[in-house]
Amino acid sequence: MQKKISIIIPVYKVEDYIHQCIQSIIQQDVEHSAVECILINDCTPDRSMKVLEDTLAAYDGGMDFRILNHQENQGSSVCRNDGIKEATGEYILFVDSDDYLLKGCLSELLSAAQRHPEADLLIGNIYDEYLQCNTYPLKHEQVLTNPNQLYMGTFKHYTVWNMLIRRSMLQESQVCFLKGIYMQDALFNYLLFPFVRQAVVIPTPTYFYRKNMGGVTLDAKWKKATKTMLDYQTILRLFSTNLKGNTYVGKSLFAYEIASRGLDFFYHNQTHIDHTQTAEGDLLRIIKNLLVQHIANGRLFLFLLFLLLLPPFNRLMRIRLYRRYFNHITALFGSPALFFDCMHRHPAPCPVGQL
Repeated sequence: MQKKISIIIPVYKVEDYIHQCIQSIIQQDVEHSAVECILINDCTPDRSMKVLEDTLAAYDGGMDFRILNHQENQGSSVCRNDGIKEATGEYILFVDSDDYLLKGCLSELLSAAQRHPEADLLIGNIYDEYLQCNTYPLKHEQVLTNPNQLYMGTFKHYTVWNMLIRRSMLQESQVCFLKGIYMQDALFNYLLFPFVRQAVVIPTPTYFYRKNMGGVTLDAKWKKATKTMLDYQTILRLFSTNLKGNTYVGKSLFAYEIASRGLDFFYHNQTHIDHTQTAEGDLLRIIKNLLVQHIANGRLFLFLLFLLLLPPFNRLMRIRLYRRYFNHITALFGSPALFFDCMHRHPAPCPVGQL
C-alpha cells in the first residue's frame, strides 16, 4: 500500500529537541501505517542521533522510520533533496527537527485534502513560539485558486514546513532546494507556487515553530552576516530571471519583500559585513534591474512600489511606522497591479483575491 504522507526531517545539532519532534509525530491520531518518516543524519556532531535512536527503540507502532546517513555535512537543502528522492507517499511534509507537530496536525491536513482532492498544497496554521500567536489570522478555511495569493498578503508563505505537498506535482515541477544558501525555503516556494493548481489554508494551528534566537538573521554579530547578504543577492538574481507567466505580480511582490529584508539586514548589520565582498550598492543594482523589467513589461504599479527601495525613498525603511504598515503599503500597489494583470490576461473581469 502506498504511503499517504512522507515526513522529511534533516537532523543536525538538535539533541535538545529531536525527542519531542519525533514524539509529536508518533502521537499523531492517524493510521500509522500510512506514514513514513525519513530522517537524514547530516553528520551531526552531538548526541542527536543517540537521542533519536533511543526514541525510536521505544516505539512499537506501524510508522515506517528510515534513517539516511550523510558521509559529510552538506546542509539541510541536500538533506531535503535526498528525502524527496527517497519518499514514496502521496504527500510530502517537511519538518524541522527543532520544531514539532501539534496534536491533530496530520488528521487536520488529511481531512482538508479529502475535502479538496484537487489541492496540491494543504497549509496549516503555525504557532510561533517567539511571537506567541498564530501566523495566519484566520477564522475559516481558505481555498486559493490563484497562485499569486501564495506570494502575497495574508497567505504569503516563506517556509516549506507545515504544508502537505502533492509529491506528483513536486516531481513534475522538478523544483529542488539550492545547496549552500540561507533562506532556501523562500527560493523553493518562489519556484514551486506557479505549479500549484489549488491551495487550502486551514485556521487550525498544526505546527509549533521555535525561532532560533542565535540565528544569523537575528544576531548582527555573527560572522555569517556577509554570506547572508550575498545570499540575498543570489536569491534576488534568481527571482529576476523567473518573472513571467500568470504569477508575475505575486513573484514581484515576493521579490519586493525579500529585497526589503535584504536592505533592512544590511542597515542593521553593516558593521559586521565584509564590504570587499558585498555592499549596499550591489543589492541596489539588482533592484534597479527589477525596476527595468517592470517598465519593459508595462507594470507601472510594481515599478512605483520598487522605487521605494531606492534612495532617497528607502530611508523610510528605517522608520517604525513604515515597518508596521509594510503589508498595507505592499497591498496598496499590489492590488491594482494584480487587477490590471488579470484584465490583461482575461478580457472579462476576474477577482483580485484577498490580500
